[in-house]
Amino acid sequence: MSARTLSLGARLNHGAVSRYLAGGRPSPEACKKLATFLEVPESYVLELAGYTTPSEADRSFVERVARLTKDWSAEERELGIELLRTIRRQKRGAE
Repeated sequence: MSARTLSLGARLNHGAVSRYLAGGRPSPEACKKLATFLEVPESYVLELAGYTTPSEADRSFVERVARLTKDWSAEERELGIELLRTIRRQKRGAE
C-alpha cells in the first residue's frame, strides 16, 4: 500500500504518513485513524507506537504464536497473530 493510499484512507496528511512510514511516531489520534482504516484494533496500533504496553498474557501469547509460525513470511505471521487474537477475544466474550 502506498503512503498516498494510506493517507487518503485514514484521512491523514500525506507528509505525516510518509514520516510515520520512515519511523516517525504518530499521535494517538493518528493511531486511531490508522487502526480504523486498516481494520485492526486501536490497542494494537497504540502499542506499536509506544503509547501502551502489552499485558503479560498478550506478550506470552505473541511469543508462543511466533514460535509456531517461525517459518511463515512476516506478512503471514502478522495476519496469523491478528486472526488468533480475534479468535481469543471472541472466546473470552463467549465465556
